[in-house]
Amino acid sequence: MSPQEKAPGALRPQRAGAGPGTGPVIPEAGLPDTQKHDGNMQMNRKKMSKRKKIVLILLSLAVCAAAVTVGLMLYGRARMARVPGLTFREAPEYTTHGKKDAVITVGAIRDGQAARTVCGEDGQELPAQKHTCEIGPLTRTITDALINRAIGEGKVDLNATVDACLPLPGGKRYPTILELLTRTSGYSGYCFEIPMIGNFSAGRNSFCGVSREMVLNRAKGLDMNRDSCGFEYSNYGYAVLGLVPESVYGETYTALVNGFLHDDLGLTDTRISDRSGDLGQYWDWETDDGHLSAGALTSDIADMLACARMQPDGDARFAACHEPLKAIDASPESCRMMGIRMDETGMVWITDSENGFIWHNGGTGHYNSDPGFCPETGTAAAVLSNLSPGDRIPATVPGIKRLRELNQPAELRSDGEAAVTDPLWEITNPNDFVVALMEHLERKTQNGRDLSSLSAAERVVYVTQTLEMEVNNGGFSQFFWNSSGDYANEVVSAYQALGAEKTAGICRRALDAFGRDLPADRAEREEMLDELLNDEISGILDECDRSFYAYEENLAELTYRYASENREAFTQP
Repeated sequence: MSPQEKAPGALRPQRAGAGPGTGPVIPEAGLPDTQKHDGNMQMNRKKMSKRKKIVLILLSLAVCAAAVTVGLMLYGRARMARVPGLTFREAPEYTTHGKKDAVITVGAIRDGQAARTVCGEDGQELPAQKHTCEIGPLTRTITDALINRAIGEGKVDLNATVDACLPLPGGKRYPTILELLTRTSGYSGYCFEIPMIGNFSAGRNSFCGVSREMVLNRAKGLDMNRDSCGFEYSNYGYAVLGLVPESVYGETYTALVNGFLHDDLGLTDTRISDRSGDLGQYWDWETDDGHLSAGALTSDIADMLACARMQPDGDARFAACHEPLKAIDASPESCRMMGIRMDETGMVWITDSENGFIWHNGGTGHYNSDPGFCPETGTAAAVLSNLSPGDRIPATVPGIKRLRELNQPAELRSDGEAAVTDPLWEITNPNDFVVALMEHLERKTQNGRDLSSLSAAERVVYVTQTLEMEVNNGGFSQFFWNSSGDYANEVVSAYQALGAEKTAGICRRALDAFGRDLPADRAEREEMLDELLNDEISGILDECDRSFYAYEENLAELTYRYASENREAFTQP
């Protein structure tokens, strides 16, 4: 009988480890070769089948990922292709579509006059109030101005390597001050430090807790042994640069920059962020952080316009910062599509030689901003947005579009309206100006019958002036009873837009006396006043009248200043 055959009734072999049985245990090695071969083939086929499945799954995932990536790229290109054709007014509407908390402020300077508009969701025009925004990398323009001052005072040499100002070891190649200013130092955009891990986990600003000492120690370990480097944004490079004024002036960056902003430039609402402001989601910073000089400032549109006004005026504190220091030709495709160029760089400021503009932009996690100006015409524009740079359109786009339109004749501007005639703006006495402006607004509204034709800035003036006339004639009670009370619930925000906080507070007390909002409909309002008015409420209104008559704020001066800052929002009937 052959070994492969089994006699009837013979004991069945049992493999090793198979458990108890009636037959003897035969080890695995004792199996015939053909049986082992068949088993191995079957196992191999299963393994190959499993590998094929895995490969097919991976290929499918790769194809899907590629399809999604291509789809997003095509969608992004299609979306960006719309942007060049958008007007200045259409661009904010597009980027704020469906974003209920969006606040974009666009400021402009033309013929020496400043104006600003504020828009929210879907481009809806909001009262032209000031909002505190992070201006992020625009901090670098102030860092540059401090370096420029130090150069003028002979404390810093533009062409010296940074170790001339900082305690760095010898025997290594360090970038020059010029290379740091023009972002051609060779330093990478970011240098990793341990605090960044915790920041990422906690959703904080990446640079929070990265100290000055860490920045300096990192520089000690880097040897920039290259003859020249290309243009590259580097937050780390500006962190190193921020150590230079600290070293030569013997003060912290925070003390230096806040003093420079407030005392030298008069920009009292611009400062190293303390996370205070009305829009929220501000970055965390610590006092010893080494990247403050790269992006820690907050500001508002009034200060941004004041600073923008200094740029084309040739202010000595900034003029040298604009001078081209290096040709970079670094315009990315997204910029070229929108007609924005990056041809040369000065001390951080970018020159667009084709359009004749000088500009800079910046963004943080929840904000982005852009100032730009035209030296030849003296026009300037600034944009502050509480949207991240990746939200459809970055601030640079409406900023450059606004700047282009500022340099066009009125008949070619996208708003289709001409500014109020020049004779009004030649009036320099605030009281006379307000009287003339109200006459213009009365004509435009058909003596108050239709306020829909007013811009947001015009409505602020109309509402506040109407309240003032009514209160002076018969007190808050008369204002509420008359048709002027139709917009009673607007007066607090309107006076705040003027900067008249005390007067806004008086109006708030008068409104709060009723314990509810007053109806905009006159008949409903009169019915409610009949129901609610009593001696207590009348006493509160009388007290508010007396407070208003004290005129603790110069309302005519504030109105004149507000209208001048928003000149282009005041249009012909």
